[in-house]
This record gives sequence, C-alpha cells and structure tokens, in this order.
Amino acid sequence: MTVDDEPLGSRTTLPEHGASREEISRMLGDVAQDDITDWEERLMAGGTYPAGDDVLEVAKEAYLRFFSTNPLYASTVFPSLTAMEREIVAMTASLFHAPDGRGSVTSGGSESILMGVKIARDRARELHPEITAPEMVVPLTAHPAFWKAAHYFGLTVVRAPLRDDLQLDVAAYKRLVTPNTVLLVGSAPSLTLGMVDPIEELAQRVPRLRGQDVFQTVRQAKLRVLTTADGARLIGVTEG
Repeated sequence: MTVDDEPLGSRTTLPEHGASREEISRMLGDVAQDDITDWEERLMAGGTYPAGDDVLEVAKEAYLRFFSTNPLYASTVFPSLTAMEREIVAMTASLFHAPDGRGSVTSGGSESILMGVKIARDRARELHPEITAPEMVVPLTAHPAFWKAAHYFGLTVVRAPLRDDLQLDVAAYKRLVTPNTVLLVGSAPSLTLGMVDPIEELAQRVPRLRGQDVFQTVRQAKLRVLTTADGARLIGVTEG
C-alpha cells in the first residue's frame, strides 16, 4: 500500500500482531517508491548535502554507533556526546574568529533559527525589560522558520520589502527599526530566491536605538550566527 492509496482523512490503527523484518523492509520499500532517488545528481540546495560516497559511509558508521544514545544523559551516561558537541561548537566558533564562542548542536536549520530568535528575545528581556512588545525586522525572502519562531516566542515580525530586482530594500529595512526592535534578520543566502543580503551594509547603516544592543541573524550555509549590530562581536552560534 502506498501513501496515495490511503483514503483522505483515514487513520492507521496499531496492528494486533507485529510484522517480520522482511515484511517491514517490504513496507518501507513500498512507501518510498515515489521518492526521488537521484537526489544526489540533482544537488537539491537546502535539502540534501552530498559530499561523496566515502563521506556518506563514514556518516552511516557514526550514526549507527551513536543512534541509540540519549543526549539528555550526555553528562552522565554518554559523555561522548558532550565531547563531540564541544568540538563542533569550537570548530564553528573558530571559523568566525570567536575563541570564546558558545553554542549547541540542534536537530536542523529550523531549530537553529528558533534558538537564535529565543536568544534575542531572552537577552532583550534581561537587558531591556521596558520592551514589552518585541519586534524583529525580517526580509520577505527569509526562512519561514523566523515566522514560526515569532509565533512561538511572542515577537512581532516586521516585514522588510524587496526592490524591483528582488534584492532587499536596505533603505526601507532601516526605516523599520524601532525602539522595540530586538532582532535584525539577514540571509546569506536566502532560502527562497538564493540572493545574499548585504549583511555588512545592514550592520553599518542600522543604528543602535537608545543605546540598546540590536542583533542580526546571519544565515550562511547551515550556520546561524548572532552578532552585535556593528558586527564586531560574536555572541552565539547554533549549527543546523
């Protein structure tokens, strides 16, 4: 049975008896029959990241070795997870010349964005409790997870428009910054159209309001980087 064979709105019930390994293998093959199998040749940007068969084999071995571990117990039962996370964070921080950089490994790009928005909101609460209606300026081409994060964490999304050439309208972006702004968003590149927002120009042209720290989220490859508005100091990294 394929996914399309299921009547719309039907619910699968837990079977009374378990299936054999062979039966499960056959069911997995059936459900995957409509999947695109040549995704490596298509180089699906933002969806898959093939790095060669040799790298894939190493990744499979690593996954099989650790897939039964639980990071909730990394400090006691599985200290290997803590060690690997620290190495990943340290390597990532070094790429951005941040020897004191800190961060955590997430489940993917969307969670990385969620954590970045949460950091900005929490920092604003601590440093500027007078901001009771936090906002973040987000280009129309930004990743949809920014809208999801705003809903989760109680921020208002202020949408920054594009020019006729589909590039970010920096002048309009600057005008959208208010005393309630706690996060500025830029993409390098964007998910939807693939352009690179002028991150340095945004950092230079957007002022600090009332002396508050304003943060921008830079999306580059699979890294989410939080910097101060002048781009001078890395305050956190989440890797997706």
